[in-house]
Amino acid sequence: MGMLQGTVGLVELSELMLGVELAYPKRPKCAFILVTDIRPYSVKRQSASLPIMTHFLFRPLLVASITAASVLTGNLFSLSYVSMRSILGATDASEQILLAMWHLVFIRGFYACPTIGFFSSGISALNAAITYGSEVYSTGSWSPSIRVYAILLSGFFMFGMVPYTLKWIVPLEEVLLKKEKDLLMERRDLLSSEEGGKVRWDMQSSRESLTETKNLLEQWVALNYGRMVIPFVGVVIAWTIW
Repeated sequence: MGMLQGTVGLVELSELMLGVELAYPKRPKCAFILVTDIRPYSVKRQSASLPIMTHFLFRPLLVASITAASVLTGNLFSLSYVSMRSILGATDASEQILLAMWHLVFIRGFYACPTIGFFSSGISALNAAITYGSEVYSTGSWSPSIRVYAILLSGFFMFGMVPYTLKWIVPLEEVLLKKEKDLLMERRDLLSSEEGGKVRWDMQSSRESLTETKNLLEQWVALNYGRMVIPFVGVVIAWTIW
């Protein structure tokens, strides 16, 4: 059969099918499929996959989001595995010293981690928007591709540590900060008393209070490990669309 040019009209297609019916009464059932599916192989292959065209900023923006989220993951891991493990390893430290050292770790993470999370998720959102606009321009279709959804999903996980922190970690941090404040107030009251000259910075608390504080700090370490997993998932998703 010669090459078909252009789009086959309904009337011409019906006549063609009738001719095949008369010429080959015992034809295979797939004959109509072979006749009617006249799209070039390259077009069919492209329509079944992701759009080939991507904007020139796709890779740089993807690298920026992956790098920032990787730094965030490593930072969160370091807080639990390096900093807090070293603090809790000091078996002879008083409750006040433990809380003061944890406070330093808390302040470092408070300023660094949310900023990096917002940056990586913002870059992902920008990349998804430009990618979607590029696909609409090149294909004329308003339906987002799987690539756009994947970029948005990776950005969602990179930002996901913020709501996780507000829901699970902030209430625990408020308890720890209150314990530290109460200990400081108690020390200040003792300093203003008659025996204030005998008060030391590392004054010992009750064994029950010290054990409670260590348990709270261990709980914070475990929750922070969970927080670390969230941006890591975003990194994995971003790598799959590289």
